[in-house]
Amino acid sequence: MPHMRIIALSLLLVLLASSTAFANEDNEGIRPPQKPPKEVKLWPFLSYGSDENETKLSILYPLIEYEKTKERELLSLYPLVSRTKLDYETRFDFFFPFSRYLSAGVYRRTSDETECYFHPLFNYSSDRTKESFSLSLLYFLSFSSSPSELSFHIFPLLWYERNKEADSVEVDFLYPLGRYSSEPDSFRLRFFPFFGYSRRDSEVVFDFLFPLGRYK
Repeated sequence: MPHMRIIALSLLLVLLASSTAFANEDNEGIRPPQKPPKEVKLWPFLSYGSDENETKLSILYPLIEYEKTKERELLSLYPLVSRTKLDYETRFDFFFPFSRYLSAGVYRRTSDETECYFHPLFNYSSDRTKESFSLSLLYFLSFSSSPSELSFHIFPLLWYERNKEADSVEVDFLYPLGRYSSEPDSFRLRFFPFFGYSRRDSEVVFDFLFPLGRYK
């Protein structure tokens, strides 16, 4: 019947209009997310800046600093400790009242090398490619080793060095008074000024109460 078709068509148009209105209201309620600000400053309490290449944050400058770029990442708690991370190494600095690069202590590590020191207490370093390492305590006691050399020092009591490639040994005791050295073609022993003995090939020299006596 014609009037029934008109009623059905009217209802369909009302439903379409209602759905469109609800859709518009929902779209108005949904807002795109806001991007964080690129720069905020409340000096000296807070400073923040960010772009596509760099991010910086400082709180109570210079007490707390954070910095991140494509090349490095830095986190610092001045003047106690700072951490720097690069593509090729990670580094920690300890106690740097003037500059991070003039710190009392450092721990640095790469894929091949490790270095750690805290002046004047100790110093340690190692190299995996060279198969070597060294350690010193209070600058008086030190030990180092590599495939070609070995050394041990207790200053001024003892100083021992051995070169494996040259097949030589040097020992100093009560430096500079006593010395012992040995090579494939020579030998020396002295305790100044009481005596001194040296031999090279077939030549022998003996000194006693230097410079008073000598035998050759």
